Amino acid sequence: RIQRCFTFDGVPGLLFFPAALDEVQQQYWCGQALDRFAKSPPFPNNLTTLDPTLVTERYGGPHRHPTTAAANYNADASASPSVTKTSGGGQPQQQLQAPTKEKMRWATLGFKYNWTSKTYSPSEFCAFPTNLSKMIKKTFFSMLAPVAASALNKGDAVAVAAATAKAVELAKGLKAPCCNSGCEEREAGQLPAAAPITLLANQVAASHKALTDEEILSALLSPSYEPQTAIVNYFPVGTMMCAHQDLSEPCLHRPLISISLGSSCVFLMGTTSRDDKPFAFILRSGDIVAFTGPSRVAFHAVPRVLEDCPEHLVDFDNRMKALRININVRQVYDEPQPQLAVGGGEEEE
Repeated sequence: RIQRCFTFDGVPGLLFFPAALDEVQQQYWCGQALDRFAKSPPFPNNLTTLDPTLVTERYGGPHRHPTTAAANYNADASASPSVTKTSGGGQPQQQLQAPTKEKMRWATLGFKYNWTSKTYSPSEFCAFPTNLSKMIKKTFFSMLAPVAASALNKGDAVAVAAATAKAVELAKGLKAPCCNSGCEEREAGQLPAAAPITLLANQVAASHKALTDEEILSALLSPSYEPQTAIVNYFPVGTMMCAHQDLSEPCLHRPLISISLGSSCVFLMGTTSRDDKPFAFILRSGDIVAFTGPSRVAFHAVPRVLEDCPEHLVDFDNRMKALRININVRQVYDEPQPQLAVGGGEEEE
């Protein structure tokens, strides 16, 4: 249960929920990321995108090509990456290929992201895991929307307008100290449900839409929020992520939710300009961060991954010893996407 939320004066719209996942939940999601989300098919990753004939079964490999020869490959039988056998008639049989030793860096769930064009296509997708979707909705948005949830569920326009007015009033009264001197902590039950509304209003121009307060409130808080894509990043100690913006989703007024697992990292959060000095945070295993308002389109980076994976995760799976996993969830389109429901051989767990 999320019990605390931090907001930051220097990073408008960023919501930080420390230790939102307990040790058991962290172990569960690490297991999902290592052994389920890394499986392709059904979930594409950097290895299978570069080589569509490759099959990955888990994080850490080895990975293989789905041919009879490759399936029966004995890694100790030959050091050669490929061997061509011939039959009695002299005709070559299938090429024997060694499993790849390349490292998995990311996997995608739901809508497939084209890293070259930086776009999504409605026709390119795999299933979005129902358990992840439920977790995002249950542990985050149900906590964030106590002021307006009942009104939105009932579809009562008057109640929504009243809730919006109250939320805007709360937002105007939100006082956050300077990031250089610390941050403001609030109990979840006392968190102004729609505090980021005024921040979202300032970001309307970036989404090229004229949104009313009601639309902004609904976009941020409505239980109809639908996780439609996720990128699962695997960061071994020694890797980094350069400064970038996440601008590819058509509905930028919907939050991006980021879950940290395993080793801690130094996280830099800036503004929409590369010229502004970023703020530095430490993200630890179990932390959840929501990018709303201006922070949704701000530059951010991970310059360093620390070698400090918690013992409860190393004991759970030794592959976590020097690894950080980040699961970041987004909504791509405003319209519901029922085709993303689990199917096509992808079993729900």
